[in-house]
Amino acid sequence: MKWTNVFSGLLMAALIPAAALAQFNTPPAPSSAPSAPSSAPETQSGAPQVQTTAPAQAANLGITDIAGSFYENFATKSVTGNGITQASTNAPGGLFELRHIQSSWIGYEFAFSFNPDNQTLTPIPGSCGFFCNLSSEDLVLKDAAISVDYVASKQYGRIMPFALGGFGFTIGVPGGIPYTYLSLPVKPTYIAGGGLDLALTHKLGIRVQYRENIFTAPHIDPRYPNVGQFTPEGQPTFGVYYRINNLFPLD
Repeated sequence: MKWTNVFSGLLMAALIPAAALAQFNTPPAPSSAPSAPSSAPETQSGAPQVQTTAPAQAANLGITDIAGSFYENFATKSVTGNGITQASTNAPGGLFELRHIQSSWIGYEFAFSFNPDNQTLTPIPGSCGFFCNLSSEDLVLKDAAISVDYVASKQYGRIMPFALGGFGFTIGVPGGIPYTYLSLPVKPTYIAGGGLDLALTHKLGIRVQYRENIFTAPHIDPRYPNVGQFTPEGQPTFGVYYRINNLFPLD
């Protein structure tokens, strides 16, 4: 019994220092999570100071304008094919344009024009076959043309010369003839031309140009054969334009 008490005392004496040493080596638990640093510096008044980036450059919107013009339509006097001679007449007309110039050499436009284009069909003796018994016929025709054109231009102070080319359709609308069987020809049309804009103000100016429309002769009366020949039309044009926006300053 005596040795048991002595052994128990020695064991207790050895465990007490070990427990105290273990408690000393355990790191204390953090009292609270560290606060996040402020993302924006504060001014003297205490309000957060917002950092701004460099202002973005304004997009170059180029030039957008609308224009209205008058022209004289000079058609090819006559073409011959398949035993028929088809003659056209000159007439005044009107042109509407919606144009956008993105940069000096990149631009485009939508154009619509309208003019009378009366035709005369005449069989050629000895070449017209069984159409020879038909007499000459005068047809009243009105042409409506639409096109999308590429425009290249360069501004020099108040003057901007330009060149254009594009593709569209010419629709012949017959009228004044009692026949109900007259057709409504739709002709693919090639457009080429050029001219210049003269600025009077930053918004308003004068547009002078020459346009060439190239398409085949319209086939109107099915009693006659289709001539099938190209009939270019020259259109010297004079009008005014109004610029909706203008980010190219005038000198």
